[in-house]
Amino acid sequence: LDRLLTNNRIWVDRTKGVGVFTAEQAIAYSLSGPCLRASNVNIDLRRDNPYLAYGELEFDVPVAKGGDVYDRYLIRLAEIFESTRILRQIVEKMPKGPIWADDKRVRIPEKERVYNSMESMIHHFKFFMEGFEVPEGEAYCPMEGPNGEVGFYAISRGGPKAYRLRIRAPSFFMFQSTPEMIEGEKISDVVATVGSLNVIAGELDR
Repeated sequence: LDRLLTNNRIWVDRTKGVGVFTAEQAIAYSLSGPCLRASNVNIDLRRDNPYLAYGELEFDVPVAKGGDVYDRYLIRLAEIFESTRILRQIVEKMPKGPIWADDKRVRIPEKERVYNSMESMIHHFKFFMEGFEVPEGEAYCPMEGPNGEVGFYAISRGGPKAYRLRIRAPSFFMFQSTPEMIEGEKISDVVATVGSLNVIAGELDR
């Protein structure tokens, strides 16, 4: 893909200077991920607010300055190489042995025990039928997805079910920026502009 498109004169002519979005516009529309970094805003939750094992990994955060279709393409391409770099480190750091949660309240019994132990069968049944108790309170958990920030805001009143749940999906914000992004552009450039956002239709349903 890199060899085919990056320096291809036709591709560059059709994407460079098209669908430009400045850093100020990107921030105003709450863009995140590759679309935000293509507009020269250097934010990445994996680095700035590390979770899971990201604090132990080495990776670069690609940033571009033009904020156009071409830069959004370059950022996504660079992300592929960085993802490969991250995966190689994870494979090297992966501990040996079974992958298992330590907390028995949220851990289902092993299959063999479920089939051979009445207590394990009851535990398995209660876990899936009743769930597990969550303390009363509220929390927001963001993470860096391929398209940007994916966040879950949950409110608990105690018990196994959330009282309120709000999902922050990046496409919902990106798609709202489309009218301003394509203003003054040719109709033929709309496809390239919208395509560069990588909007997921399922995230637009509210």
